[in-house]
Amino acid sequence: MLIVVFRTDEQTKVETIRDILSLDTQRKYDEATTYNDGKWLILAVNTHKVEKGVMRLPALKRRPKKKQQSITNKCSRRPAAKETVICLTET
Repeated sequence: MLIVVFRTDEQTKVETIRDILSLDTQRKYDEATTYNDGKWLILAVNTHKVEKGVMRLPALKRRPKKKQQSITNKCSRRPAAKETVICLTET
């Protein structure tokens, strides 16, 4: 499973690559809920056949700050307003 939270400026970037995303990914992006901290996109990704467009989504994110917390700690809680978090989980 891939969870990506797109802040407002990052949502604009998604619109620029929208054409390379599958129709299913576009639909899920459109249906994703937008909260105060951004749009939460949750996608199921088959590890054997990863869609090319889906793997470009995390590249649109800002680089994280130098100070990193453990991934487990960040993925187990809701991110702060200006925090960028990408969590990959196995289902």
